[in-house]
Amino acid sequence: AGKYQPDSGKNAVANCLSCPTNSWTNGTGISAHACYCKPGFHSPLSDEQCVACEEGTYKQLIGNVSCHSCPAHTNSPIASTSIYDCTCRDG
Repeated sequence: AGKYQPDSGKNAVANCLSCPTNSWTNGTGISAHACYCKPGFHSPLSDEQCVACEEGTYKQLIGNVSCHSCPAHTNSPIASTSIYDCTCRDG
């Protein structure tokens, strides 16, 4: 898990490449597109780079979907993984 193999002629796990930073796969795919962003990270340009969800957003599932906004009057730290990370703002 967490690796992919772009060369169909190579079968050994030792020849597999790791998924890009902050991404993961549940098996061995044939390209980095088989790697999905971890919770708290998303791929804003649908490329292979997963970046942290911005402050005030969260993403709890693995996948290359967008981060969700926190409810009104709440905020969350960068790379939040749950709506429960959204806490009331001061004031």
